[in-house]
Amino acid sequence: MQNAVAQPCSTCGELVSLGDHFCGSCGAEVGTTSGRPPAQFDHRGGRHTGRRVVAVIAAFFVVAAVSGLVVAFLDARKDLESERERTAAAQAQVVDLDAQLQATADPDDTLQQQLADAELDVTDLMAQLQQAQTDLTTERDGRAADVAAATADKTETVAAIQTELDAAQVRLTALQAAFPLSEAAFRSAAPSGEYAVTIQPIECTIVDCFDLRSLALSFPDPTKVSGNRANGIIAFADGSYSVSGPLADEQSPFCNAETTDATFSLQFHASRVTFEAGVLAATEMIGTYRETIDSGDCAGQFRSYSLTLTKS
Repeated sequence: MQNAVAQPCSTCGELVSLGDHFCGSCGAEVGTTSGRPPAQFDHRGGRHTGRRVVAVIAAFFVVAAVSGLVVAFLDARKDLESERERTAAAQAQVVDLDAQLQATADPDDTLQQQLADAELDVTDLMAQLQQAQTDLTTERDGRAADVAAATADKTETVAAIQTELDAAQVRLTALQAAFPLSEAAFRSAAPSGEYAVTIQPIECTIVDCFDLRSLALSFPDPTKVSGNRANGIIAFADGSYSVSGPLADEQSPFCNAETTDATFSLQFHASRVTFEAGVLAATEMIGTYRETIDSGDCAGQFRSYSLTLTKS
């Protein structure tokens, strides 16, 4: 490899290497060691060409950048114009809306009126609901009262029916105990109570015979009889109840226009019966009533009547 030889710059005299084409101090061209004209060995054209290429490339990028800026600027202007147009349209809409609002009623007033109407509707609805609730409560209470009354009536009815059934059972038991019913048991049915008396004359042997005008008989209990002509304790024997006793003077028959001493005799038995509280009771009786003079010229004379006693 050949060593480099320093040579002076033809312009400023600065020593430069053989391989350098330009002076480092002044930038002038320098010669070569081959003895050929410097133009044959000068590489400035290549350096100038490289600089031009770099400049062209730089200019290209600058132009491209400027073109991009111009395009961006134009797009921005278009966007600005579009935005201005939209702003103008929006302002026009605002103006139209304001005109419409000015031409119509105040929305606040309309809303207040609607709220007032709605409040009236709600008040009326609440009143209707309150009335409906009152009506339902009244109907419910009325039905509850009806149910309670019906239940009470039903309870009373059931109790009354049960009482009747119990009484009927008692009567049935007593009736079953009474059967087979004998004639004596039938005729001796209890004669308690008040009776209407019907009399029919049978026979009168008294000279001064006068018919009885009335005969009243009642039975305070099954063992007693009381009345205007017969009173006393009764007893059942030989199929009939009987009682006898003295007549009062004012009730005695006459003999030769004079009062006499006389006695009465009453006999009867049941002819129709029923069961009352488990007891066989007479509802109708038949019998005879007789008055007999005991002393004087008319002793032994009598008057007799048939009787029908119906329980009242």
